[in-house]
Amino acid sequence: DSSVSAHLGTLLRLFYGRPLYASVQKTSLLFHQQLLRRLGWERAKSEKNTTTLLRSAAIVSLGLLGHKETLQKANVLFNKIKQGDTSLDSNLKGTIYALAAWQGNEKTFNYFLDRYKQEELPEENRKLLRSLGLFQDKGLLHRALELSQSPTVRLQDSVMISMMISINPVGQGLLWNWTKRNWRMLLQKYTCGTHMLPTFVHDLSYIDNKAVKREIQHFFQKKEHCRDDIRMALRQLWEKVDINIQVL
Repeated sequence: DSSVSAHLGTLLRLFYGRPLYASVQKTSLLFHQQLLRRLGWERAKSEKNTTTLLRSAAIVSLGLLGHKETLQKANVLFNKIKQGDTSLDSNLKGTIYALAAWQGNEKTFNYFLDRYKQEELPEENRKLLRSLGLFQDKGLLHRALELSQSPTVRLQDSVMISMMISINPVGQGLLWNWTKRNWRMLLQKYTCGTHMLPTFVHDLSYIDNKAVKREIQHFFQKKEHCRDDIRMALRQLWEKVDINIQVL
């Protein structure tokens, strides 16, 4: 089930804004509705961790597909969190934040940012940060990317926002331009010892266009843009991009 869910998610991102999207959307809706009906919204005491993760994947998938009942329920739970209700299963919090962001606006963005600045628990902190990459407003996604490289965000967490935007179908188009524009800064900030720079290469795995692929290849062929610690990531990137192009 987890494999099918992941593959459907990949196809939805690939076909977003294309004629085949509606067909994949219908298939994914049916699959994830059946999955959530079987798993339910509440975690059983003795359930496996894989089941817990699968529930979150089903809820997020349905929400991103625009399933009204799922979005409404997520919104009710999000409002409870904002009102100070602590009864929600912590395993579902990241899922609820993700769908609140997907439906959200600048006010929601500011709520997450304020909570992130105040939160002391690292796990909760990261959930709040990841949500900033799942808005549908491109202006807010730009703001999130700039925030990721500010002193507000710790170095070890600074790759999370771009990772989330790379799987956000709305934000994918802006990620390469941002990466290209900020690459010199990223090279300086993420030294070889951090082992973090390859993440920004992997984030471009959504590319499905030959012209953009050629542009990225030309960019990284320049000596000042390449480094030993990203060579493996670049080889993997070309493989994934070629698969995307073939699928389309």
